[in-house]
Amino acid sequence: MIVIIVVLKICNLVLTIFAFATTSSFDAYTSFTVSCPSEQKIVRVQFEYPFRIENISIAQRQCSESTQAGSVNLVGNYASTAKFYVAVGVIAFVYCICAVVVHVFFDTAYRSNATIPALDFVCTCVLAMLWLVSVACWARNVGDVKKYTSPSEIMKYMNDCHQYGCQEGYNGNYSSLNVSIVSETMH
Repeated sequence: MIVIIVVLKICNLVLTIFAFATTSSFDAYTSFTVSCPSEQKIVRVQFEYPFRIENISIAQRQCSESTQAGSVNLVGNYASTAKFYVAVGVIAFVYCICAVVVHVFFDTAYRSNATIPALDFVCTCVLAMLWLVSVACWARNVGDVKKYTSPSEIMKYMNDCHQYGCQEGYNGNYSSLNVSIVSETMH
């Protein structure tokens, strides 16, 4: 019985590492090309954890022939959800380590004292609820991050794109964010 519990806790530990590590170390970029009269101008937009997308500013004037001034900011601030998701992952990681230590080194105390298994059960239920909430919120916001950092969405707000035309470039690689969500739905 103890072996099964320890194996399950270790599996939870590995999945929590995947979840918070892939999210907190995420960075990517998206790009598009402005068809200026004199040249093709590639615009590259970098974004990363904690996903304060609204702080990313792009100059409206990309072509030397353009009369546009100012800049455009992207839409969305997903920092609170991303940080909540990572925080729950770190808490679950620490809890799994503590649970494995208790199960391996203090098994007799775990079996003889009814309070310890009840506390373990309550903590596991609370963490499961927090994971469910954080995964649901983060999955929704990952979709928004993908949408609002896509070249087609950014080009809507660029005056030079309306005046001279633009072509989508690189749309970013979101695979690690997808992995973070999938790994936690398995948790």
